[in-house]
Amino acid sequence: MVEIGDRIRKHRIDKGLTQKELATMVHKTKSSIEKYEAGITNVPIDTLLDIAKVFNIHPSKLIDDERNILKIIMNFYDLEDKEHYCIEKDFELLMKIFTERYKKAD
Repeated sequence: MVEIGDRIRKHRIDKGLTQKELATMVHKTKSSIEKYEAGITNVPIDTLLDIAKVFNIHPSKLIDDERNILKIIMNFYDLEDKEHYCIEKDFELLMKIFTERYKKAD
């Protein structure tokens, strides 16, 4: 399964950017980008939106599987018990949030 970090790395390389260049563009450290790409650290939603803008893609392109989506939702809302979530409902909510924030960033 392709993880968020793998997708970030692929798009970064496709754009011809170094980790340091991407970090500067999204106001993070090179170390943060390294950790996101390695899957050591979860990518905050605001950073994910910034990275998607740099790549000129919709944020959903970075998180299109259920496990990643649920992880981001849980981190965003600081949730721990994933047994009570409906992934379809939460996916719709997350995509709505992403779309609204993505448009505002234009």
